Amino acid sequence: MSKKILIQTKTFFPKVTPESKRIYSIVESLLKRGWEVHIYTSINKNNCKEAETLLPGIRVFPIANQCVHNKGIIGRLFYNFRLYMNTLLIFKKNGFKDYDVVLATSPEILPCLAIRKIAKKNKYFFVFDVRDIWPDVAFEMRSFTEKSPQSIIFNHVANALYKSASLITTVSSEKISKLKDKRACINKDIVLIENGFDERMLELESDEDTIKKMNLKDKNIVCFIGNVGFAQGLKKYIDLAKEYSLNESLRFLVVGKGSDKANVISYAHRVGADNVEFFDPISQRGIATLLRHAKISYVSLVSDSMIDSIPTKLYESLGFGCPTLLVACGSSRSLIDATQHGLYARPSSFSEIKETFGRLLKLLPSLESKKSYIAEYILNNYSRNRNSERFADILIQKLNV
Repeated sequence: MSKKILIQTKTFFPKVTPESKRIYSIVESLLKRGWEVHIYTSINKNNCKEAETLLPGIRVFPIANQCVHNKGIIGRLFYNFRLYMNTLLIFKKNGFKDYDVVLATSPEILPCLAIRKIAKKNKYFFVFDVRDIWPDVAFEMRSFTEKSPQSIIFNHVANALYKSASLITTVSSEKISKLKDKRACINKDIVLIENGFDERMLELESDEDTIKKMNLKDKNIVCFIGNVGFAQGLKKYIDLAKEYSLNESLRFLVVGKGSDKANVISYAHRVGADNVEFFDPISQRGIATLLRHAKISYVSLVSDSMIDSIPTKLYESLGFGCPTLLVACGSSRSLIDATQHGLYARPSSFSEIKETFGRLLKLLPSLESKKSYIAEYILNNYSRNRNSERFADILIQKLNV
C-alpha cells in the first residue's frame, strides 16, 4: 500500500520562492516512490489544477489566496492566524484521516501549529521542516528583542513544535547546532536537508523576451534577484550603485518583489541612485537567462548575526557560474570559499562592501574562464534533487523502524 503525506507550506507552484522550490523537489521525490501527496498552501484556486497537472498524484488545497505582503506586524499576525484556522477547517471539511506523515515548513510558524494539532490528535508522524529558527531570526534582524512579548510568544510556539515533532529537518549545519542547544530539542532527531541548486535550471533555454526587456546585452550587469524584504538589506546595494553612478560601463538591476521594495525604490530616488533599474519577478527561464548574462550576482543578508542562513540565490548564482558578491557572514561563506568564484563582505560595513566589489571587478577576467567548472562543481556537490531524494529515503526509513 502506498504512503500518504499532508504538507503545509505557505507557498507552492506556480509561485517561485525558496520555500516552494524546496517543497516541490521533496514532493517529486515522494511521487517517484508512489506516495500520494496533499498540499495545503496559499494559492489562487485557478492555479490548483495547474499544479496538479504538472505533478500527477498530488492534490492541492488552498488555505488562502496566493500570499500577499502584509504591512506591519498586526497584518502579518492576522494573515498567519487565518492560515492556521483555514488549515484546520479544510482538514475537517475534507475528512481525510489516513495520512502516514504530516509535514509543516517554516519560515512562518504560526500556521505550523495547525499541522501539529492535526498530528497530535490523529497520532500522525509529524515532520517539522525548519528554514528559519524563531524567534532567533527576529533577534538577528533586530525585529524585536529577546525580552519582548513577541519573543515570549514565538519561543513558546517554536518549542511546542519542536517537542511534538517526530523528525526535525533543517537547511544548514549551523542551524542543527543552534537547534541542538535548545532544551525543547533534547533527544530529538534533527536531519540536515540542504536547499541546494535545482539542476533542471541548466536545461532551460535563454529567453529572448527577457534579453530584450532587460536589454541584457548592454553593458556589464550587476544583478540582485529575489525577495526584496528587510532581511536582504538592499539599501547597501543601492549605496553601492550610487558610488558607481558615473561608471557608464555598469548597470545595476533589482529583480523581484517583497515587503520592502517600495522603501528600496524610494531610497534609490532619495539618494540619487538613478543607475538602479527595478523589475518585477521573472520566470525560472528568465532567471537562468539573466544569470547567464550577468557579470556579477549580488547576494545579501541584512545582518552580521545571520550566520546560519544560506540564501537560495547563492546556489543559483554559482550554479550558473556567475561571479558573486556575497554580503553575509557565517554558513554561506563556505560556498564562496569552496568555489573561489566570488568575494564576501560584512553587511554592517559599507566601506568593506565597496572595497570588495572593486576587487571583484578586477578579478572578473580571470573568473570568466572558470564558469563551466564552477557550475559543474555546484551540480556535483549541492544538488537540490539529490538532497530531496535523501529526504524521501530518510522518511521511509523512519516509518519502517
